[in-house]
Amino acid sequence: MTIDFHADNLVVATINGSAPLISPATTKGDLLVENGTPALARLPVGTDTFVLTADSTQTLGVKWAAPSGSGGNPPAYNPQTGTAYTLALTDAPASSSSQGIVSMDNAAANAVTVPPHSAEAWLTGTAIQIPQLGAGITSVAAGAGVTLNTAGTLAARAQYSSIILTYLGSDVWLVGGDTA
Repeated sequence: MTIDFHADNLVVATINGSAPLISPATTKGDLLVENGTPALARLPVGTDTFVLTADSTQTLGVKWAAPSGSGGNPPAYNPQTGTAYTLALTDAPASSSSQGIVSMDNAAANAVTVPPHSAEAWLTGTAIQIPQLGAGITSVAAGAGVTLNTAGTLAARAQYSSIILTYLGSDVWLVGGDTA
């Protein structure tokens, strides 16, 4: 195979003197992917911070996706200072590997309500940490149809304790952490 790079950014390749193969790449960062015909096809450059992911449902067998697991973006952070807050999907977005932190900082007792999947399309495995920063005891409450399973109570033990919520699916959450 011979590959020539031209001044106009055109890449021309020939195999054993055959007709030239012209690159379908058009933009900085494009990738050439075998499309199964056999031929090369252009996969456009992905979104900043996204990673190349194998996906057999895609025409080219790969796609750009937000990183998952420990290599992804840091958890979302949403500080609250009121006495009542209802969780939202933006508190643990997919772009943060469905993890988030919602701190509660109030001198009076305060509560965080967990809404049902019908209101917020939680992904199974979503994890939300709720640290109690203020002196007022932070507790969690179940929205309509939501089940909160815990070995302790639904309240933080003391100031600077954290409640950890983990979505198990079907409106069922596991409540853990430093609860009373």
